[in-house]
Amino acid sequence: MTLLLKNLIRCHCLKLGQFVLVSGETSSYYYDLKSIMFDGPILNMISELLLREVDRFAVKSVGGMGLGAGPLISAVALKGNIEGFYIRKKAIPICVLNFFFNEFSQDFARDFI
Repeated sequence: MTLLLKNLIRCHCLKLGQFVLVSGETSSYYYDLKSIMFDGPILNMISELLLREVDRFAVKSVGGMGLGAGPLISAVALKGNIEGFYIRKKAIPICVLNFFFNEFSQDFARDFI
């Protein structure tokens, strides 16, 4: 499974050229995993590999930045029967998560990966 996934990423996700990264630095290559993350069988493989890592740490929830991590978070949370969340770059005043992170961030940080 790991070799198949590596080959899929190499063939479909590796982009060659000049790219400006979020950090402002440039790179001659870029991995665009979004091109395969919405394919059901591939997402299933990725989530199984991620869940193996999650299980090693006995976490209560998984999450990531913004909507880009959404498919992975959802797949791992569903497969592992754990909670999922995502973090916004900017706080939204009516967002329940803002209260959650402000009130419970110290306890939550221990279960955060």
